[in-house]
Amino acid sequence: MLSHEITRLRKNDLLDVNSTFLLKRMIKWTAYLTGFVVVFNLLGVRVGFFVGLWMLAGGTIIGFAPMNTNGNTTAGIIIMVSRPFKIRDRLVF
Repeated sequence: MLSHEITRLRKNDLLDVNSTFLLKRMIKWTAYLTGFVVVFNLLGVRVGFFVGLWMLAGGTIIGFAPMNTNGNTTAGIIIMVSRPFKIRDRLVF
């Protein structure tokens, strides 16, 4: 039902192609995850352990993803503070 509504919004030019794709994918994966939890709960399997592992993996990915950006930011701040270059200095790459 939600997918149909998103398609209708796309046809009326209220959503762009990328937003439509992203919303449909999020709805699909949310439905898969909900179904996974419901089925395992019905079978008597505790999903708390698996959810914990999933959160640990996600946290690790989110933690390591911005490392390059943080390093570049730190390097830029160090260069601005220490001012190792003067006007008319030539830099060779």
